[in-house]
Amino acid sequence: MCGISGFFNPSGIVSNSIDKIISMTELLHHRGPDDTGYFVDSNIALGHKRLSIIDIEGGKQPMSDSDEEIFIVYNGEIYNFQEIKEKLKKIGYKFRTNSDTEVIIYAYKHWDEEFIEKLNGMFAFAIYDKRKNSVYLYRDRIGLKPLYYTFLNDTLIFSSEPKSIFKYSDSIKKDINIKAFSNYLTSHNFHFKNETLFKEIKIVEPGYFLKYSKDGIILKNYWDLNIENNENDNFEDLKSELKNNLKISTIGRLISDVPLGAYLSGGVDSTVLISIIKDKFRENLKTFTIGFENDEFNEFNFSEIVNKIYKTDNEKVIFPENDYFNILEDYLNFKDFPLNVPNEILIFYLSNYLKKYITVVLSGEGSDEILGGYGIFLRGVHDFIKIFILKNCPDFFSDEIKNFQIEKLNKLYKNINFSSIYEFLYKTYSVFTFKEKSFLLNKEILKELDNDNFIINEFKN
Repeated sequence: MCGISGFFNPSGIVSNSIDKIISMTELLHHRGPDDTGYFVDSNIALGHKRLSIIDIEGGKQPMSDSDEEIFIVYNGEIYNFQEIKEKLKKIGYKFRTNSDTEVIIYAYKHWDEEFIEKLNGMFAFAIYDKRKNSVYLYRDRIGLKPLYYTFLNDTLIFSSEPKSIFKYSDSIKKDINIKAFSNYLTSHNFHFKNETLFKEIKIVEPGYFLKYSKDGIILKNYWDLNIENNENDNFEDLKSELKNNLKISTIGRLISDVPLGAYLSGGVDSTVLISIIKDKFRENLKTFTIGFENDEFNEFNFSEIVNKIYKTDNEKVIFPENDYFNILEDYLNFKDFPLNVPNEILIFYLSNYLKKYITVVLSGEGSDEILGGYGIFLRGVHDFIKIFILKNCPDFFSDEIKNFQIEKLNKLYKNINFSSIYEFLYKTYSVFTFKEKSFLLNKEILKELDNDNFIINEFKN
């Protein structure tokens, strides 16, 4: 990963620009230890910390086009950049580097705002268009790369991490956003739409871009997940399509000029990923499995089964349990937010460890959900169907079965009086329900939350 930072005022820049951008960017050193770069003009300052993956010598940032009209700082990777580059070369554009960064610049220059539809990748970047006196903040479709921002005295300040934004000025307060905090207690997700746990810090939502110029602020949703139910879909065809898409997606992520490896837990995600990578690599693939000294909590037996089949160069790493709180403190200093899930600490430790061997690691996040790896989701949908039938089709079950099911479901969900599937999902999958929060939070905060209806309504959208 890389770290980006910057600030922009379409009417003029603040004082001490170079000092401010250096201090902001230095806080992101852990994101990009290989190189540092800055660009400062009359009303813009950009900073970049680089982890070199593609075109190590030529991909330095901030980068501009040859006319120095378009500037970019960028965190991520565009998997189809070579294909886009060939199209642009045929049109007449000339490239000085082999990096995907330069391809983004000329894609934007040629296709303007429509260029984003052509990019396949994970990314967060800021584009400064000198011709339009405008800055664009873009975030990838799923939100794999973070990009935070705020406004102060008509200046847009942005960065990969909140700590960098706070460094810009003491006038940016660290007050807690109550709704985002409640959302975190509900789902361990501290983003609610474009809000964060900090009142004054926003995040560019997945599939969105922000444009800022003298004409004001524009927030635009450039992509959304389109789910279509086609009755003519054939299961075998869908299975083949999924397999093909997984293969294309994985192979695209193997583009790297530095050593690459993969996590291996033995679960659905890493097993599917490694089967595809090995088919492409046909060579020794470095993989890593993390575990504990206590075998009862280890996944080593699962990873060994997968490793016997695909014969990777697997290394088992033991997590130092006695050092847990020191590792936790280090991690939270980087993260700026509380934990989402417990295994973050393990991944953080393992990521530090594997840096000795590789620079890029593939994790396979998301395939558990796509391939039905978590039984809790299937059980939840199954139970909701039973609840719906019990409430709306009273003659469907016999009295004995009905009473048994109601008693069983009440034990699972405390009560089955759900007005909608959205309320069911909220109450079923909440870490803390609103009732439980009422024991934790004071009355003034609870009033502001209004029974968490804002979260339930968000399920509908």
